[in-house]
Amino acid sequence: MSEITITVVPDESIACPGCGAYWGHPDPALDHPNRFKVDTFCRCYNPRCPVLYYDPYIGEVEVGTCEWFAACGNPATTVLEHPVLTLVPACERCAGLATS
Repeated sequence: MSEITITVVPDESIACPGCGAYWGHPDPALDHPNRFKVDTFCRCYNPRCPVLYYDPYIGEVEVGTCEWFAACGNPATTVLEHPVLTLVPACERCAGLATS
């Protein structure tokens, strides 16, 4: 059986516009396997980033929906540490209520 070698090549050109994470980042907190998923859209795998998908060439971003309160449907702008659910996407309004 032949051996397979996988080499991770850092690619700053596809860094997430929300957090700066990319595969092979020298900072372990930003070293996530972001990669192309559909056409030119990449998926950000940083659990602390509200960005789900982004196009690194034109800067278009698709963020998740706020999940801090069940009835909220606003776009997420941040990620908060929830006491039960761990990291949860939150909008600006809910983040203000949660931290006050």
